[in-house]
Amino acid sequence: MEVVSKQAITGDNTSVTLARGNACLPCRKRKMKCDGAHPVCYQCTRKGRPDDCEYTNGQGLTRSQMLEENIALLETRIRELENADATAPSVKLHTVAQRSTSSPEDGSEGAVADLNPEIGNDEDALLLQAVVTPETPAIGEEYSDLIDAFLPHATQLGFFLHVPTFIRSVHTYARDQRSFGTLLAAIYLWGNLLSSDQGDDGERLLTNTTERLTESLFLSSGTGQQDHSILYIIQTEVLLANYYFFHGRQLEGRYHTGAAVSMVLSCKLNLIRSDFQGAEYQTPLALTSPTNDIQEGERVNAFWTVYILDNVWSVASGGPPAIPAEISLPLAREVSIDTPWPVDIDVLARLLNLPERTHGTVQRFISGVDAGITEVGGEAGLALYAKAAALFARANWLNSQFQEGPGLDYSFENVASLDGLITTFINALPPSTDAGTVGLMVTHTLARVALIRLHLSLKRQDQASKDSCVAAADSALAILDRLNIQATGTRVVIDPILPVGSTPLLNVTVLMTLMCDLLL
Repeated sequence: MEVVSKQAITGDNTSVTLARGNACLPCRKRKMKCDGAHPVCYQCTRKGRPDDCEYTNGQGLTRSQMLEENIALLETRIRELENADATAPSVKLHTVAQRSTSSPEDGSEGAVADLNPEIGNDEDALLLQAVVTPETPAIGEEYSDLIDAFLPHATQLGFFLHVPTFIRSVHTYARDQRSFGTLLAAIYLWGNLLSSDQGDDGERLLTNTTERLTESLFLSSGTGQQDHSILYIIQTEVLLANYYFFHGRQLEGRYHTGAAVSMVLSCKLNLIRSDFQGAEYQTPLALTSPTNDIQEGERVNAFWTVYILDNVWSVASGGPPAIPAEISLPLAREVSIDTPWPVDIDVLARLLNLPERTHGTVQRFISGVDAGITEVGGEAGLALYAKAAALFARANWLNSQFQEGPGLDYSFENVASLDGLITTFINALPPSTDAGTVGLMVTHTLARVALIRLHLSLKRQDQASKDSCVAAADSALAILDRLNIQATGTRVVIDPILPVGSTPLLNVTVLMTLMCDLLL
């Protein structure tokens, strides 16, 4: 936890004069004088509300503003669903194309959905009769081909479910399993993009996926869905977010990332195996207990997949992560990260050293208490990626807090500490040249970009920081060059955070420009 400024502790804020717009949001709303101290100003400390202290500083939306924006969008969508005949949709992130085909089993397009057999009362039943079910394709040869096109690249696209279990579910899929049908729609969307004979069905499949997702969210709210199947909806949000990011559509990608974040926090997936068992945090939205190790592993992986998506892309879009970074403030328990690092689900049952109870997973890692890489069975690639994302978020936060002047020595101290942690992490990673390790290359690259973000503000004041930036950028470029995306004759699918389309983060052009700037 970062130390609150001396002014905030002593209350000596009388001489501080801030430029217009530099006060924290709570002080602006209350029209109080703010000392501008980071991470928490004196007024918020005095009132015992440190979690509310947020600054905009022209760097995009704050966490509160992003959540308020998402809530407003969802409330508008709910009103539209409740008054479908009276109002025209106003919250559409794309143009909904007219469907030209329908499921063979539907008879006609736009058939009214059968009532969910799990609906528990007549009021819900009457309400849900108005929901129109988008087409649900049968699992025929065409759609099996789309699944086959997707699965080899599933890990790079944020697929966190246990693949053998998923395949068995495909073979036993029934049309009333709406959550799973929604996930299949998202997989068909990606499969169409990845298949060698890609057709022109992309927009239709995208429309179908978003419509089915809206329906599934509505039904899960109406039935109080608390079982493991809600992970299908979270998985759909992740796949949709990455689909939009892949195409350079950051607004829609951020929207679906925010929805996934809201769901994992509401379901308490950040508190799996937490050593805190307070009854006040056992909300009705928390999931029922997993029935086996595979389900628990899927929940762990779901949380960390969303954590990565949120932390990495929030930086790319210029805003703070929706999942608190646990780097500056004591957090309320309900938003703490106590879930253990993910492991390979296939070896989960054989690993006997997983903690029964744990806490502060990210905090312990960032502080160096638990900074090693597990050797037992080989640490899951997702765990390495999550740790790189945590280091990246921390580096970005320290860079945003940098200020020249009296606090410069303090900045150097923090930068040196995190530099050592990131360097140790990189050196402990398996080599990025190992065969079949595209995901590992992403982790290596992200860790090096974390070093660049860390030293960016100090590169003009400190030669060592400049040298670190140059070395990290050179190493990242070498890794990206090995991917050889454009030269290969086969389709290479990588995490959308790497330089595809108009992705602004780990982009070769951006790194080359940075190198030229540093070497001048």
